[in-house]
Amino acid sequence: MGDAFFFGRAFVDTNGNGQIDLTDSPLKGAVFTATDARGASSGGITDDQGRATAWFPGGGVKYPVTLRSRPPKDSAYTVIGPSEVVLQKGTSADFLFALPTQ
Repeated sequence: MGDAFFFGRAFVDTNGNGQIDLTDSPLKGAVFTATDARGASSGGITDDQGRATAWFPGGGVKYPVTLRSRPPKDSAYTVIGPSEVVLQKGTSADFLFALPTQ
């Protein structure tokens, strides 16, 4: 059985409308985690393009798979939606964060 991969993308809601738009910036450093129905977990940190991958060597992933994202460590960003996506099939989710308040 082949490896399984799940993908997350994190964006900053730069215009404050609560939706992911083409003008929203990628968020570097967000924590991305994928957990399958057996409790196996994998994840990573988003890169400068806001992308992260969770890798399950050898496949065998059991759905549903829950994808989660948290703000970068020690940052003032907040998740505004969603913070968790439960997949019955598929491999990816997008997450949106609010700008730190000043």
